[in-house]
Parts: sequence; C-alpha cells; structure tokens
Amino acid sequence: MMKKEIKEITFSDKILLHQIGENGFNDDGVFSVLIPEADLKRLDFKNCTLAWG
Repeated sequence: MMKKEIKEITFSDKILLHQIGENGFNDDGVFSVLIPEADLKRLDFKNCTLAWG
C-alpha cells in the first residue's frame, strides 16, 4: 500500500479484516479487506472495502 492509503485506513473507523500477500507471498502487492468498526460489531459484512496496494 502507498503511504496515503495507509494513512486513510489508520485514521478511519475501518478495521483490517483480512490481508493476503504479505511476508513475501506476493511481490506484486497486498490485497486487504477492510470493514467499518460498527459493522464488524454487528457482524454486517456487506460494507467491506477491498483494497489492492
């Protein structure tokens, strides 16, 4: 992910739910699934955001 994308996630209400491609698994980038904290508390997964960085 780029620094801008990392800051947007860090300073938002979104939580990293799942990440694929870290620790040398994929040299092309990391696929992340983010979810708003309130939705996670309700187990409502329809508003997840997918990010590639």
